Amino acid sequence: MTYPKPQFMMVGLPESGKSTFLAALWEVVRTDKVPGAMKLGTLVGDYSYINKLHQFWLEGIPLKRTKFGKEGLVEIPLIDDTLGDSSIVIPDLSGESFDVQWEMRTISKKYYEYLQQVKGLLAFVHSEKLNPGDLIGRNTRELEELIGDVPQPQEVEAAEKKEEIADSVKAPPETKPLPFDPERAPTQTKVVDMLSQALRISKNGNGVTRVGLVVSAWDLEKEKYKSPQEWLRATMPLLAQFLASNSERFDYKLFGVSAQGAELNEKQRDEYIQNRRDLLKLNSASDRIIVTDGTSADHNITAPLQWLRQP
Repeated sequence: MTYPKPQFMMVGLPESGKSTFLAALWEVVRTDKVPGAMKLGTLVGDYSYINKLHQFWLEGIPLKRTKFGKEGLVEIPLIDDTLGDSSIVIPDLSGESFDVQWEMRTISKKYYEYLQQVKGLLAFVHSEKLNPGDLIGRNTRELEELIGDVPQPQEVEAAEKKEEIADSVKAPPETKPLPFDPERAPTQTKVVDMLSQALRISKNGNGVTRVGLVVSAWDLEKEKYKSPQEWLRATMPLLAQFLASNSERFDYKLFGVSAQGAELNEKQRDEYIQNRRDLLKLNSASDRIIVTDGTSADHNITAPLQWLRQP
């Protein structure tokens, strides 16, 4: 299978924001209401699933988690007046196949074939759905069992002055190492592995030349962090280091994206009703979308794809 047009691929773990992004993208490319945005090309195939996602998004109804194996493969043709035709591929909207890739070290043949063609990856991480992993700290149960009570800095300083530091630390008891559990791995570890494998497969490491990283639900983070770059360094330093250390191999850029426009948590009913009401009051549904690269912000959710498309 060959593709004469440049290709992008969306990748991301479960609940990383791909479905919401896709629903908002469908609004922008179909309505032509956002200046400078890409447009929808000629459709071939069944897009009923995306239409359903889009309808939920329009009505302010929370998108349910996509079930693995139900959505199939999606390819969306796009047109840019300046950059020309292209398309974006979503091999697994649920993201669970990327979990399988991490845990079982296997990928589907179709995903492998697409990776041989793409020039750009659009990777997703959700700003509020991260597993930081088991950090070493005073309150970590396994660490406490291993080394006992650890003196605080002021206690150490006092003990050193009295030359009693040797008596203040207990000898570590014998313990067995905890078995490795891939499900408990930090989110950033999984994302780095996902990108590493994709880059390696893509024409033996020479195919993908650009990686766009989308930080989903940016509206929940924009008051705490000045830019997606600052957020990444603070919350996912391993991923930040991976991107920076491979800058000679591929270009990368970060985008903070609020595709939904507000938090729609049905468990917090009063807040959900008010947020949904506010969204439905907007003159244009695309006004709820905010995309920023850290320097400017607008409603053009195709901006990450346009950046990927550039020569």
